[in-house]
Amino acid sequence: MEEFLDKIFNKSKILIVDDDEINRLILGSVLEEKFEILYATNGQEALDIINKTYDISLIMLDIVMPIMDGFEVLKHLKEFGKLETTPVIVLTSEKEFELKCLRMGAADFIKKPFDAPEIINARVDRIVELYKDKSLIDSVNEDALTGLLKIDFFIEYSRQYAKTAEEKNLSLDFLSININSFHLVNQMNGKLFGDKVLKDVANVLREYFIPLEGICSHARDDQFYVCSIRQDSYENLAKTLHEKLGENITFRIGVAHGDLDENVKDLLTKARGIANAYKNDFTKVIAYYDKEFEKEELRNQGLVNDFPRALKEKEFVINIQPKYNIQGDKFYLAGGEALIRWVHPTLGFISPGVFIPLFEKNGLIIPLDLYVYEETAKVIRRIKDEFDLEISISVNVSRIDLFNPNLESYLLSLVEKYQINIKTLHLEITESAYTSDVTRVIELVKRFRKDGFEIELDDFGSGYSALNMITELPFDVLKIDMGFVRNMSKGDVNKEIVKMIVQMGKCMNVTIISEGVEDLEQVMLLKSYGCDLIQGYYFSKPLPVNQYLDLVKKEYNKWQLKNYIKKLKDHMKRQKDD
Repeated sequence: MEEFLDKIFNKSKILIVDDDEINRLILGSVLEEKFEILYATNGQEALDIINKTYDISLIMLDIVMPIMDGFEVLKHLKEFGKLETTPVIVLTSEKEFELKCLRMGAADFIKKPFDAPEIINARVDRIVELYKDKSLIDSVNEDALTGLLKIDFFIEYSRQYAKTAEEKNLSLDFLSININSFHLVNQMNGKLFGDKVLKDVANVLREYFIPLEGICSHARDDQFYVCSIRQDSYENLAKTLHEKLGENITFRIGVAHGDLDENVKDLLTKARGIANAYKNDFTKVIAYYDKEFEKEELRNQGLVNDFPRALKEKEFVINIQPKYNIQGDKFYLAGGEALIRWVHPTLGFISPGVFIPLFEKNGLIIPLDLYVYEETAKVIRRIKDEFDLEISISVNVSRIDLFNPNLESYLLSLVEKYQINIKTLHLEITESAYTSDVTRVIELVKRFRKDGFEIELDDFGSGYSALNMITELPFDVLKIDMGFVRNMSKGDVNKEIVKMIVQMGKCMNVTIISEGVEDLEQVMLLKSYGCDLIQGYYFSKPLPVNQYLDLVKKEYNKWQLKNYIKKLKDHMKRQKDD
C-alpha cells in the first residue's frame, strides 16, 4: 500500500533504456521536469531495475543493444504480464521493427533521430495518462474476495469524501482494522477458512458503515481501512467483530481523527501506526491516535535522527554488570556482561527499553552492536594490561545481527586488533533467536564455537524452545531467565523448576548462570542447586567501565590467590606424574 501511496503523491517514473549515452541524455533532459528519470544501458540492466522498482509509469526502450536487446525485454515483459500495466515506447530508426514490436505489445514509437522536445513530451504525456486511466478502470473498484473497494479507489473516493465533509462542516475518522497473526490462521486452518474470516470482517464493516455513509476497503491480506463520519465510540464495532469471528480470532482497530488540512496518506499512516503499536497487546482492541502517541512517535523519530551523531560523539556508553562465582567457600568476581546506555546531551539518560526495540525495528541495532562489541574488546584489553588478568565479558548478539554476513569476520578482526583471548569475549544469544531460523543460526553458532568464541544461551525458559530441541543448540553457558529466579519465592514448585534447569545444564556439561538475583536467600538456594555464576543487584548493579575496573582492582588479590592455587595444583600434579 505504501508503494501505491508513493505512486500517487510523487512524480511518475520513466525508465530510459538505451546503450547510447547521448540518446539517454537528450531524452532525460526533455522529460526530467515532469518525471523522475531512471536509466539503463542494456536490456538486462533494465529488467533488474524493473524487478526492483514497483511504480514505473513508462519504459522508453531502444531495440539494438548489447547483452540483451529490446526484443528480449519486450518478450520478458509480455510473459510476466508487465505490459498490461507498464507501457513501452520503442526508440528506433528501423521501420521494419515497428510491426514486430506492436505485435509484441509496444504502445507507441519515437523515431530516431528524435523529434522536437514538445512532440516527445506530447507522446509521453498521452501514453502515461492513457495507461493511468486504464489502470484505474482495470482495477475496477472492488476486491474480488470481499466486495470492498480496492485501496486505489478507496484513496480516491476518500479524497472526494473529505472535500464533501469539509463543505458540510463534518469531521471524519480513518480506521485501520487488522486481524492478529492472520498468517497463522491460514497455516493452522487452511486458506479457505482464512478467506471466510476476511469475508466475515468485510460483511461486518459493510453492515456497520453503510448506514453511516462510510467507505470501506480491503487493502491486503489482514488489512482493512475505513473512512467515515466521526463516531463517539467504536465499541459496538469491536463487539460485533468479536461475535462474528469467535474467541480464537483476535483483531485490533486503530483510529485517527481526520483533520481537514491533512491528506489521506497521512491519516492512513496514523491509523495503521496506532494499530500496530498494540500489535502484541491482546488486551487492547481499540486505540486512538492522540497527542501523546504523536509525541512518542516524534520522540522516536528524533532518536533515530540523533543516532549517527550519538554514535560518532560516543553518547552510547558501556556499563558492565559483574558476574560472581558462588561455588566454593568464597564468592569472587568471575566476569561481566556488557550493557549499553545512552546519555543524550539534552534528554539525559534514555532507557535501553526505549531505544533498543526502536533500533531493532529499523536496523540501527547493527551499527550499535558493532560499537558495543568493540568497546567491550577495549575493556577486556585494559584489564589484561592493568592487571594481567583475562576476565570474560559477554555481549548481547541481536537477532538481526545473526543475519549480518560480516558479523563473524568483524568479531575475529576485533580479537586480532586488540590481541585478546577469544574465549574472553562471550557471545550471548537469546533462546528465541535460535527459533527465528534454526538451521541458519545453529550453523553460524557452530562456526563461532569453532573459531573459539564461547556462546551463552540467554533468557533460557523465556522463549519457545522445546526440551528436545535444546540438545541441538550449540552453547557453552546456560543463562536462567530472571523470571524463574524471582518466582522462587512463590513456592516450592518454582524452586524445583529452577533446580531442574540447573541439573539439566549440569547433565549437558555447561556452565550455569542465574540473572536477576537480588537477595541472599536466592544466592544460597542457587548455590545449593549447583549454579556456577550469578549476576544481579545482590552483588552489583551495572557499573560504568571505570567503576568496574575499580572492582576488578579490589578483587585482584582473590584472583591472584586463585591463580596461585591453580598453578600450585598444576605443579603438584606434574610432580606426581613425574
